[in-house]
Amino acid sequence: MARVSVLLPSYNHEAFVGEAVTSVLGQTVSDLELVIVDDGSTDGSWKRIEAFDDGRIVRHRQENRGAHAALNKAGELASPASEYVAILNSDDVWSPRWLETALSALEARPRAGFCCARLRLTGSEQDPKMAGRRSWYQDGLRSYRESGDLEASLLHANFIVTTSNVVVRHDLFRATGGFRPLRYVHDLDFFLRLASESELAFVDEELVTYRCHAGNTIRETERDERSIVFEFGWILADVLERAVARTPDPEALEARVLALIAARPKPAIAAVALAILLPRCAAAASRGARTPPAPIEEILGDDHPVRAAMTAAEVDPREVQIAGLESTIAKQLTALATLEHAYRDLERTRERELADLHKANDDRREMDRSLRAHTAEIERLKRTRSYLMADAIGRTRGLGDALRLPGRLARIALEKRASGEPRGT
Repeated sequence: MARVSVLLPSYNHEAFVGEAVTSVLGQTVSDLELVIVDDGSTDGSWKRIEAFDDGRIVRHRQENRGAHAALNKAGELASPASEYVAILNSDDVWSPRWLETALSALEARPRAGFCCARLRLTGSEQDPKMAGRRSWYQDGLRSYRESGDLEASLLHANFIVTTSNVVVRHDLFRATGGFRPLRYVHDLDFFLRLASESELAFVDEELVTYRCHAGNTIRETERDERSIVFEFGWILADVLERAVARTPDPEALEARVLALIAARPKPAIAAVALAILLPRCAAAASRGARTPPAPIEEILGDDHPVRAAMTAAEVDPREVQIAGLESTIAKQLTALATLEHAYRDLERTRERELADLHKANDDRREMDRSLRAHTAEIERLKRTRSYLMADAIGRTRGLGDALRLPGRLARIALEKRASGEPRGT
């Protein structure tokens, strides 16, 4: 019997799945089984998985149904007799000591049902969003360390981040009922349900590597914001219902619900939670139910501070956001007007430069014509009798040249006359 069942959902991570599998098989805890479920990969992931020859591996392929379905199938295939369940996504990596450290932490804290470690986030440093992810992660860790409120901290910023970062007692894993059909936040939903039933053992070491890359499902939220908002709202409603179920004292319940709402303040998420909760409360009231979640109807009454807090979260930040947007638009319009004015000035300057250039070209062409005419006239003059005689006189040097000059001039006169030059030249 394997002590640990490792569930590894795989989908289109041909470049990473081999390293993930190797990191499981290389654990210092060798008493494990590795259940790999490939969720309809279309790349070479399955070939990479088949290449491993280890008797501890259980392999299964299925049509693509999502990460939650792959994890649930892996849970079904896992040995029911194992003590612990661990999860590793096909693009993440474990330190060789992760399982050993996690099991020791859980054995030292019998009331803790699951364990996580401090993550090592890795990815391209050229990715402009890496700094933001690290800041968000540190904010989540700080929230948990300062408050110790596991549920509120997870709602504020999911500091566990990934299912690759949990080892769970098998009985607690079964009690949660597995993963629900949420595309983007199935992991957070799972952590919150674990938190509602058990304590967390936190290991303050970087023993799990979370790989940030373009294929992360969470990156899709940039293109599908409405879906993630709805799923978060659904989770918030579920957490509030559980709070009602386990908090009978009205004052303590009010404080708890307010704390949970404040942890996830995004207006649209609060609105979705309201939309989900109110019909449930109405249905419970119509049945005359006296058990939770009927008390939520009182909490979400029009005059109750919890409803007021959720309504404020729904309205005020949005107004601030709109005001900020209007200010941004006004600044952009001003900048656009300035840019347009500058462009017009540039256009006029360019037109003047072109006009000057055309005029300069015209002047140059006229100058070329004049120069050619002048050159032609000079060449013509050089061939006249008067020029040739003047040139002969100018070249006369000394008495000898002077005695010979009349003969030269006579020859010039006779040559030009023979060529038909007019007498007047």
